[in-house]
This record gives sequence, C-alpha cells and structure tokens, in this order.
Amino acid sequence: MRNGPLPRRLRGPQARGQPGLDRPAAGANRPQERRSRGQERPALQGAGPHHQQARPAAARQEGALTAKQPPRRRETPPAAAGSRGAAAVPDSRSVSELVLPLFPLPDLVHFPGTPLPLHIFQPRYRQLVAELLARPEQERRIGMILVARDADSGVSELLEPGCAGRLVAHQPLADGRSNIVLLGEFRFAVERELSGRPWRQAVVRPLSEQVPLLEAERADELGREITALAAAVARLSEGRFPLDSAELGGAGRPGGLMELVNRLAARLDLPALRKQTLLADEPLARAGEIAGILRSRLRLLDSLDPFRHLAARSEAN
Repeated sequence: MRNGPLPRRLRGPQARGQPGLDRPAAGANRPQERRSRGQERPALQGAGPHHQQARPAAARQEGALTAKQPPRRRETPPAAAGSRGAAAVPDSRSVSELVLPLFPLPDLVHFPGTPLPLHIFQPRYRQLVAELLARPEQERRIGMILVARDADSGVSELLEPGCAGRLVAHQPLADGRSNIVLLGEFRFAVERELSGRPWRQAVVRPLSEQVPLLEAERADELGREITALAAAVARLSEGRFPLDSAELGGAGRPGGLMELVNRLAARLDLPALRKQTLLADEPLARAGEIAGILRSRLRLLDSLDPFRHLAARSEAN
C-alpha cells in the first residue's frame, strides 16, 4: 500500500445541463480563473493500440491494492546541471509564462516519451488542431490531464500533474475529423487556468524527468532489474505482454531507464488512477513502483505455471 499527501486538485463548479456535454469557456473579457463551467466530456477518442482505457480497480491484483490510494503530487524544478535522463523540458525561469491548451479526459494518463494516438471530432478541438498546425513544430503542444468527477457533488477536478504532448502526426479525414499523434515531452503542474478560448487552457510549470547523477548507481540497478523482470513476464505471458523484445532494451543508455519505465507505465493494464499515481512520482520512485508491479505479476504467473497443461488440454478438446 502507498502512503502520501493528497494530490492538488483543481476544482470546477457544479456540473450543469446534460451529463457528458462540455461547455466552452465564455467570452475573452472574462477574468483569469481556475474554474470552467460544466462537466468535461471525453473530448477525444483513442485511435490505435496505445490508447489506454481505465479498468475497474479489481481488474488486476496489484491495481486493486493500489488504485484506492490517492495520486501523489511530486513537484520537481526544471532540468538542471548534475542530472541525466530524459530530454530537457522548457525552463519556466527563462520565459514569462508557458501556456498550454488542456485536454481533460477521465480515463487516460499520458507519459513523457510515449506516443498517444487520438481521434479529434469536436468542432472546438478541430479549431485547436488547426491553430497548432499553423505554429512552428516545437510549439505544437497540448496538455493532457486526468479529470475526475465527484458523483455526489457533480464537481469535476483536474488531477495533477499532467503531461505535455507535442503534435507529431496529423491525418485529416474527409468529414473534418482527424487522427493525430502526440509525443509526450514533460510533466507539468497547473499554475492557473485562463479563460477566453473554446477549450480549457492554463499557465503551467514544467516538472523534470531527470535522474540526479548522485542516483546514477541506483538507476542502473533499477534498469537491469526492470529489463529482466519485463522479459520474464513477457515470456510467461505468451504473447500478451504490451511491449516486444525490441522495446525492452536500452535501459542502460542515458535516458533509457525512464523511456522504458514510461512505456511500461503507459501500456501496462492498470486503472487510470494508478497510472496517475505513477505520473506524480519522481522518476526513480516511478521506476521502483514499476519494478514492484512487474514482480507482482511475475509471482502470479509463476504460481499459475503448474496449471498451464490443463489449459492446453482444454483447448485441445
């Protein structure tokens, strides 16, 4: 079981109108605020094998044990000297403000370094994609963030941190819809929300994915352990593991550990709140949690191994 402080939650007002319909922000002269009206609708639908769907907490043994724990918020300053690991994030100290359009979704958590295919169908998000495509490639960012709704109060909350993804592929469709791919770049904390656009937007602060050099030895140990555990789980899963052998390599090179950890966090079958807890962890803590999940699954698969011949016999009959 995990213990930690409650996550910072950005609360919205009481949901109004028909459930599931989102409401664009009102006019541009409205003051800056954290709140936006209405229940957020899953504005995007996944398109492709990497789209993550939240499973009930009981779907997996380790998920059932950990999904009830609140996501922890881990704030880390932007990448600095004396660290190694993931690609550098924008330094919020070198710019006045970093503003991101937000896509709040109730069942999806994005991780740095991972691709996220999405299907765009609502008019306001079609407009957003068109605006992003007109920008330089390095500025085509969208902030993916998990949203939770209180069933009793109808209040929707953004669960931090989110993940900024850069638009790297766009496939227009005949009816105006489109398929896009975001590549996760960095985690972020929301400083404040802004009004004036049909979609939610916020001033954000980037959070680092760097592993301190003082922790390099521990990072190397975790890299070797996670690679071995993932290979063992993949072998016993008989083709049902979400990563192939090529994706399990490279943990020993600079940045390779967190690339592997984030791929596993994104694609393992875990509830959305469990994934949010992993995203909130600092890099090495996240790596340790992934190692624990893999150890749990390996023990379960080992315990089932003596009965595999029964399953094979049943299929033969």
